[in-house]
Amino acid sequence: MLPLQRMHLNVFEPRYRSLVRTSLAGGRRFGMVGFNPVGGYHQNGVEVLMEDCVQTPDGRFQVQIVGTRAFRIVEAQQQPEGYIHATVSWIDPEGGCQEGDVAAAESLLPGLEEWQELVRKERPRHLESVLQELGPMPPLEQPGKMAMWVAALLNPLPPLGVAPELRAPVLAADSVAARLAVVKNGLEASLVHLRQMAKSPLRKCLLLLTSVPPPVTMVIVVALACMVSATSPAD
Repeated sequence: MLPLQRMHLNVFEPRYRSLVRTSLAGGRRFGMVGFNPVGGYHQNGVEVLMEDCVQTPDGRFQVQIVGTRAFRIVEAQQQPEGYIHATVSWIDPEGGCQEGDVAAAESLLPGLEEWQELVRKERPRHLESVLQELGPMPPLEQPGKMAMWVAALLNPLPPLGVAPELRAPVLAADSVAARLAVVKNGLEASLVHLRQMAKSPLRKCLLLLTSVPPPVTMVIVVALACMVSATSPAD
């Protein structure tokens, strides 16, 4: 989860239902952190705001959340109800900004433009939905916020599956330059993947099938099946 990203939660575990009730009584906000693959949880996370919350007859909560600001855990303690209560320090997106960070952010623009063109060919509706959710990209004069925005674009919710996971390292970066470096590496890796996909003959065929009406698609599929059958060696 990153600032500006939205997610729907089906809250059914007793400890998290208790967390939701506590949050509803105190500002409708709570923190989210990811699990660390080596054990425990990450020390950096995002505060989220409950935009909508409905309790179902069986006691579950259907919650719509949006990420607001990033934090770093200072101290954490497990509560009797089962969830974690933490003291945090808020992360200034532009904290530690140095000369050269704006230029580094600007250098991302050509790759971002190509990335959007390639993704739009694959998943146009998904991309437009993500862009609408995130809103306009922050200006170059705010390179830290821009890096967060780009990471949220490359790792959207729901996922596109075309970029490496960037959320944890972006949140853990201790400077604007480090955050931009994480995003740059992720963008370059994603572009390599997308370019390979664009050159795939099978992918081009699938894109063709999704761009024509169903009756025509059926004819194409039948024709392809006949071609494969005709070229298969006889028993």
